[in-house]
Amino acid sequence: MTVVKPGAPLQEAAPALRWSVPARPGRAAPSVIWLVLGFAAHIPFALLAVRIPFLGAAHAVVSLAVGLAWAVSSRPWRAGLAAAYICGAEVLWRMTGTTVYWEFAKYSVTLVFLVAAWRLGRGMASGLAIAYFALLLPAAVITFDKSPFAIAVNDLSFNLSGPLAIMASVLFFSRIRLSLAQFGLLLLAAAAPIVGISAVVWRGLLQTTKFEFGGSNVTLSGGFAPNQVSSMLGLGVLLIALFLLSGRNGIPTGVALLAVLLIFATQSAMTFSRGGLSLAGASLAVAAFSLVREKRVRRRLVLGGALVAAIATFVIVPRLLSFTGGAIASRFAQTSTTGRAEIVEADLDTWLDSPIFGVGPGRAKQNRGRYFRLEASHTEFTRLLAEHGLLGLAAIGCLVALGGRAFRAPASPMSWALRAALMTWSLLFMSIDGLRLVAPCLAFGIALVTLDGAAASPRKTAGLSKSADEHPADDREARAAQRLHPARLAPEPDEGPW
Repeated sequence: MTVVKPGAPLQEAAPALRWSVPARPGRAAPSVIWLVLGFAAHIPFALLAVRIPFLGAAHAVVSLAVGLAWAVSSRPWRAGLAAAYICGAEVLWRMTGTTVYWEFAKYSVTLVFLVAAWRLGRGMASGLAIAYFALLLPAAVITFDKSPFAIAVNDLSFNLSGPLAIMASVLFFSRIRLSLAQFGLLLLAAAAPIVGISAVVWRGLLQTTKFEFGGSNVTLSGGFAPNQVSSMLGLGVLLIALFLLSGRNGIPTGVALLAVLLIFATQSAMTFSRGGLSLAGASLAVAAFSLVREKRVRRRLVLGGALVAAIATFVIVPRLLSFTGGAIASRFAQTSTTGRAEIVEADLDTWLDSPIFGVGPGRAKQNRGRYFRLEASHTEFTRLLAEHGLLGLAAIGCLVALGGRAFRAPASPMSWALRAALMTWSLLFMSIDGLRLVAPCLAFGIALVTLDGAAASPRKTAGLSKSADEHPADDREARAAQRLHPARLAPEPDEGPW
């Protein structure tokens, strides 16, 4: 059996798992001071960006530049950090009126990941990921044929940039393996810009003197789309919860992050858009299903859950009910799909009319007007059927095959929980909001990463990984690749997670 030294990249062998860069002992999690400073810095930035949109544009360009620099560096796994940060900042850029292209985040993440994936070499999931996107290209001919050129380009960009980002995300994350500490950094990198979203929402709340409650509330969403704001705040809840459950933190860090989690959850509820908290709750339930098998983590899960439930029950919920006059309870008690069921029905009807080739990306909205109203799809899976026909059905098959890898057993409880939770969130988001954001694309890819030491204790995970036999579940792919391509492993200096 080949022995993997800490910090040793897989070279000729196992190109799909070429980079393995465990964290240095003592650097498993950022200190509470750096964490608070890093998160808090997004508050003044966001408030200034509302007044000076150029700041947002500069922030976006710098984020992309850093991502590309890290993609071609000696440690290209850090490209994942940059992409995660861009993912968290996407809605912040949109709601502050940043003067960048609407799909800037999707194309930025795609570019960063493709550059890094090219540097990393061939990956095990490359074929399925490329096939998934390639299957969607033929229908573009129909869109160009039936629509004016400018409209066709806009429709293709809106509907295919998401699948392109999924492909790039899978190509990148299927090529690397991360320590649990590095995985935690990914979660925090995506959560940090969401603090800026929270700041803009609070700004709008403080500046408003009269509120009307009913459906999704733009005023309580910082003046932007409630479903997108709610989804990102809910994602922030999920990311922080997963970080806390992974155990890579001390008490001060845990208290600080728990406070941020509760703020995100409260604001997500106040948007009156139910998707954010629903997706976070469902994803955490999937994670909990696995983590209850681990005694150490089960105690953290029960105590943390009880604390959050107590604060919500006795502090947050009563104040929300008082502030909204009970309207928030009525909103979350509703079971209406707010038009999504009608859109799904319209898409299926469109597919039956054009079952072979579909009607082309962006052109199914006309039929949706007969059932609900003219708008983009909220369910990516029925959109694939309506606009891409049988090739769209095949693309769904590729997604299912790729997504199934996140749930595949055997795996350590922690590894399975982290990956399954993110994959669940991604698939549920696609089911209710399509691919409007890059977040589900990134989550889909992260769920396919190989984790080192996810089953080990916190003290052991800092010194990762000695041999494939010590992590039999998470190293199954590595062992398979090594059998196919036996090679020597060159040592690399241990430079810590950064």
